[in-house]
Amino acid sequence: MRISALSFSGMRWRLLAPMALLALAGCTSLLQKAPPPACPEVNVLAEAATLERYAPGGGRDIIDKIFSARVEPAAIKCKYVDDRTALEVELTVAVALEKGPAPSAAPVSVPYFVAIVDAKRNILAKEVFEIPVTFEEGRRRNVLGDVIEQRIPLPSPDAVGDYRIVLGFQLTRAELEARRRKQQRQ
Repeated sequence: MRISALSFSGMRWRLLAPMALLALAGCTSLLQKAPPPACPEVNVLAEAATLERYAPGGGRDIIDKIFSARVEPAAIKCKYVDDRTALEVELTVAVALEKGPAPSAAPVSVPYFVAIVDAKRNILAKEVFEIPVTFEEGRRRNVLGDVIEQRIPLPSPDAVGDYRIVLGFQLTRAELEARRRKQQRQ
């Protein structure tokens, strides 16, 4: 079945065409969904972006390394909830692992944190997560993913830009101090 187009002649068409286009434009804007909310910026804390674990005994040579790891944000999705008074964030965190030459007698995991900070860099929420370190037989590298869901209360829908998500490895006090000493020497 073929649908014929209506045709108008003369002045009536010249007046009706712009009005019809405006009406159609109004209808399509009503049918379109609102744009998704902006997500908070995600940053990896530079001094906590990598992690190396060594076999017990105090050696820190390459032969003592069990694994090294790097944390990165892989994806983020956001949606407003509760009449736009809160933001639900789904963050996928990727941990890239490289196996070292030292064997590990016990199962090993990597601790990482996800924190929500405000515009003044105050930590509003922080949680530490663990990912078990696994390597397929015969493989020295692996990338593991973890999905974190977070709810951020908003004073207004425009306040999304006032928040940042910060992630990194949860270092021990000794690891953090060693990193800071190393950075000072460079």
